[in-house]
Amino acid sequence: MKIVVKCTCGKILRLPMEYAGRHAKCPQCSKLNLVPKLNEEESATQIEVRSCPTCGLFLSDADEVCVSCYTNLKTGEWDASKIKRKGFLRQHWQAATYAILLGCISILSIRLWQKDQEISTFLAKEQGLKSHSREDLQEKWQRLHNFENRPSMSDLKGYRIALWKELHKETLQEQTVLQKWMTACYLRDEDVINKMEKDLLSHLHLHQTNVEQLQHEQRYGEIVTRITPKLLEEVFALLSAVNASPRVKEGFQKLIHQYRGNTKNAAGHDVTDDKKRLRDYQKNFKNYLKKFYRTMYERRYSKAQEELEKFWNDINALSYFEPENKLVQEIRQKLKDVQGIKRLIDTAQKGAQHFGGLKRKQLSLRNHKKIVGRIQKYHENAFHIVSGGKERRIKLSELSNKDIVFFALRENKDDDTYLNAAIFLGYEQNYNMAIRMLQRAQGQGASFQEIKVYQNWLQEMSKNTTEK
Repeated sequence: MKIVVKCTCGKILRLPMEYAGRHAKCPQCSKLNLVPKLNEEESATQIEVRSCPTCGLFLSDADEVCVSCYTNLKTGEWDASKIKRKGFLRQHWQAATYAILLGCISILSIRLWQKDQEISTFLAKEQGLKSHSREDLQEKWQRLHNFENRPSMSDLKGYRIALWKELHKETLQEQTVLQKWMTACYLRDEDVINKMEKDLLSHLHLHQTNVEQLQHEQRYGEIVTRITPKLLEEVFALLSAVNASPRVKEGFQKLIHQYRGNTKNAAGHDVTDDKKRLRDYQKNFKNYLKKFYRTMYERRYSKAQEELEKFWNDINALSYFEPENKLVQEIRQKLKDVQGIKRLIDTAQKGAQHFGGLKRKQLSLRNHKKIVGRIQKYHENAFHIVSGGKERRIKLSELSNKDIVFFALRENKDDDTYLNAAIFLGYEQNYNMAIRMLQRAQGQGASFQEIKVYQNWLQEMSKNTTEK
């Protein structure tokens, strides 16, 4: 008599009676199963358990086919029609994978064969060069020199091997001349490309600054009359580099004149005269700087912007000027400073509006006086404050630079506000506080290059003020 134990994996274990009360290890999953103890009555009445002879799965008396492996228990045959499709699908995927790998190997083999064929063709052509006569080589040499002023890459590719290799064997001096000429051509093309790229980036940055300034001032008409013609001129310059036709040139000139509202023919304009006028503008602007700083210190920002734009419009009217010119960059920087201070004043006005409502505050005026009272409201760019039983009206422009920065930072504390505050304090000659604002702007994520520019500017301003 044997004890029948069913493992959790489905395996039926038939164990002798001496294993009763002990643990038996399953041969299929290696799990230790507890063998129960049977008394004499249970041993006599234990029913013989039926299992599949193939997989060992437990079966009922009515089963004729194993539900796991589909083995016919009577005949011992395996019914393949009822097997799961998973095994077949896996075989199909394996076959497809092998087919794909075989296709990739075939493609790589074909490519390698084609590469060998190209190398063989190249060697055959090189071998055929030796049969060329001296006259043919001299003719090709002459044709190559005809393209010296406007070299063509297709001709260079066509004659490079014939001249570089063959002439080296005959005359070392001619080969050296060819090398120098080709090197000069490549370097010249590279310099032209780099210069065009640099000019394009400078112009784009310049136009972006101008458009932002005009949008902020809501002078949208000048975007068409000032910015658009410059963009069209740069597009036309790029087309001219690839030999634009006279028809295209004429069309661009008409388009530029329409946007400018000017029908004057600028074909014979003297570039030398523009350079002379630019030098005169630079001299006049240098003399104007003292007045500019005085105007900014007096907080007449609209007046300062008007005078700067007069210089800017005169320069933009020239047909020729370099974007990297020191005068152009300085005027652009000053205009940017004025716009930044105007944005700071707008932010301070918003902060002052949110501050009103019977709040006690000490206001510091620019003339070093202090007013203590309750701010009732901020209306029409002025505080209405009750001090000493009387209501006074104090404009925002009358406050000290510290209070203006205070109200601006109450409204917004981003990198742009901190940077504009530093610029404003620099023109107010409060250099220590301006440097602190720059440090906070850098902490908020402002550009390191821009911070460096304004640090140098503050140091120079502080030095000039100390010398005075």
